[in-house]
Amino acid sequence: MGKKYFINPLAVIFHPVLDKENNYETIVFNPQTGDTFKINRFGYSVLKTIEDNPGLSLDYWQDETRLAKFVDQMARENVVSER
Repeated sequence: MGKKYFINPLAVIFHPVLDKENNYETIVFNPQTGDTFKINRFGYSVLKTIEDNPGLSLDYWQDETRLAKFVDQMARENVVSER
């Protein structure tokens, strides 16, 4: 089993009504640098799935290559933590 991932609660807030209005695109925040990043529907889906299933590993998904790149980027930006 690979690394487990968790959402940094300071980095992203999910709001069902606003998320739907924004076509499931959102902004994430790096609390260490203050930088913000726009996340598309794919990224939103990944982060929301991790939020709903704390400790999820990449083994959960089929397309691990694209997913691994995205999750690694979010880990570098302090949006997710890996354990």
